[in-house]
Amino acid sequence: MSGSSQLSPTAAYVDATGIHAPTFTDIQAFLVSQYQAIYGADIETDPSTQDGQLIGIFALAMSDVNAACVAVYNSFSPSTAQGIGLSSMVKINGLTRRVPSNSTAPMLIVGVTGTVIANGIVQALALLEEKGEAVTKPLVVRLDGNNAELGRQILTDANHPLVEQVDTMDGAADRAAELANK
Repeated sequence: MSGSSQLSPTAAYVDATGIHAPTFTDIQAFLVSQYQAIYGADIETDPSTQDGQLIGIFALAMSDVNAACVAVYNSFSPSTAQGIGLSSMVKINGLTRRVPSNSTAPMLIVGVTGTVIANGIVQALALLEEKGEAVTKPLVVRLDGNNAELGRQILTDANHPLVEQVDTMDGAADRAAELANK
């Protein structure tokens, strides 16, 4: 079953790019629209009403089924499998799964209300260096939101050798994990 044209907008589907599932909010909005199409647009579907609560229960059940579908689909790929699915993948391919271990990475979060976070990073590094406390660990920084461009420019201008800027949260997590394993 590829494509979503034959399926309900509440169903997960698989296409050439992988599996896709609507969010709980999307499912709930669809159910509200269908409910109103049956009973009229003036019916109250707020979550505080009995009708809204029933719709919420149905939306949650559909969302849970979609999450299970995504988990099953992902269990067939070594790069996305988890738990017993990953163990099965490893076993089928004649490999040995490594025992997981926890890792840690020191993190310094600096911020003052109303300031650009990048200023706080630059100031903290300068303060630590003034105190003679050597900064030896790299800082992986991902900025987003208000004044993100300004923040990135501040970090670029500071040109600190231990500050590494990344564009995404996944990129930050990957880079931090990579540095922690060195």
